[in-house]
Amino acid sequence: MILLGALTVRYLWRALHLDWAALHLVPGVAGAVGLGLLAAGARWVVPGGWPVLARLAVGGVVTGSLTLVYLYLLRRVGVRWVTEIEARLIRRPAAA
Repeated sequence: MILLGALTVRYLWRALHLDWAALHLVPGVAGAVGLGLLAAGARWVVPGGWPVLARLAVGGVVTGSLTLVYLYLLRRVGVRWVTEIEARLIRRPAAA
């Protein structure tokens, strides 16, 4: 996955002639690594004796929460695609 992500960023960077500042690579990668470590740490917090469905539910909640935190961090940094998606989701329909 890391290789696929790196190749995608490289392709888009060359095809769209983006500058490094527009990609926000350092905050994005730092956030992904930090939240990935939190997700890995959450695995040892959940007792192994719990039922499978309960562990699955906790994993879903942790994953969803960390995804929202990551999107918030990207929004704070100013990643354009996050703000564009937010604008599309929140935009009110035009009056007819």
